[in-house]
Amino acid sequence: MSNLLERLKKEDVIEKRSSFDKILLFAILVLNVLGLVFVLSSSLPHAQSLVENGDISSPYFFFIKQLKSTFIGWIGLFFGFFFPIKFYKKIALPAFFGLIFTLFLVVFSPLGTNLNTTAFRWVNLGFLTFQPSEIGKFIVIIYLATWLDSKGKDVKSFSFGFVPFLILLGMLSFLIIKQPDLGTLVVVFAVSVIIFFVSGANLSHLAFMASLAGLALYYTILHSENDYRLKRFQVWTNPTEDPTGDGHQIYQSLLAIGSGGINGIGVGRSKQAFFIPEAFSDGIFTIIGEEFGFIKSVAIILLIYGIYIWRGIDIAKKIENKFFMLIALGITSWIGIQTFINIASFTNLIPMTGVPLPFISYGGSSLSVLMFASGVLLNLSRYKKE
Repeated sequence: MSNLLERLKKEDVIEKRSSFDKILLFAILVLNVLGLVFVLSSSLPHAQSLVENGDISSPYFFFIKQLKSTFIGWIGLFFGFFFPIKFYKKIALPAFFGLIFTLFLVVFSPLGTNLNTTAFRWVNLGFLTFQPSEIGKFIVIIYLATWLDSKGKDVKSFSFGFVPFLILLGMLSFLIIKQPDLGTLVVVFAVSVIIFFVSGANLSHLAFMASLAGLALYYTILHSENDYRLKRFQVWTNPTEDPTGDGHQIYQSLLAIGSGGINGIGVGRSKQAFFIPEAFSDGIFTIIGEEFGFIKSVAIILLIYGIYIWRGIDIAKKIENKFFMLIALGITSWIGIQTFINIASFTNLIPMTGVPLPFISYGGSSLSVLMFASGVLLNLSRYKKE
């Protein structure tokens, strides 16, 4: 028996030390509820206009779809909670190759579709349409955790650590930016660098990578085949210059947040939801700001998302297994970075970048993957050292 226990410990199949993190589960539940409330509130004006045009039959169309996505998301959370963490090592490599293949299909095959946007980010199989980059955020985390855990001290090596990491990240960046999806690229890049850094990367290598990333971003903005990135940068520096053209979305967003004032105008009373394009999607924070006001909006961000990130970091810090720790840190970083980018974009702190507000924005692919990843994080919380 003692020999069996020793072998299991070597394989990192250790007995769980504690129950799951109930505070983290509470934060996820609250974010889900807020998401449903604000998808309902912000989607009604757009849905009503579609009803009048005969495109859909009910003004609750988007809310019902989000309700179904939430249900599927909770199934995903339970699956992530009970799925053995050690098994991700076995599927990490084929999952990563699958991600590269599907991203390739999006960019270079007729199966890539744009779903009424200018960006081709979805694969349409006829019976199923999905967004590989959303699933890819989690796949990148488990692949990097697997790869870096196996590297040991070679992570600090330029030839065996930094160069392979740079090639991997460069390949992903090329396929994501070709869609184009700059928001997802920033999230994937930042999370990957954090995981690489925590796993023991050389700081000089990271500084060199930061320089390369800056040059690539500069080139992408100024020498793009499409000039929309340059226009977004120009709008960022002067959001009121073209309020009916390229600056329409950020102008209306700032107007919504400003009109909410300190206390907000009340849930379900948004006026700017009529003017912000699909406000229930990426721009949903502007409706929260309008209806909840500055104080309650800040409370949501600092309290609910803060609790999620706090518990995620605590879980990562208290896990002795490096592979488990890197996954926990990756998921937590993903939520934190994506939340910051979404809110900073719609408050004009950074140029407009389209990423969903985690758990709250409308969208089945994003919500389902986030819920599954949260289930994995809850699962990992049972392994932390008390």
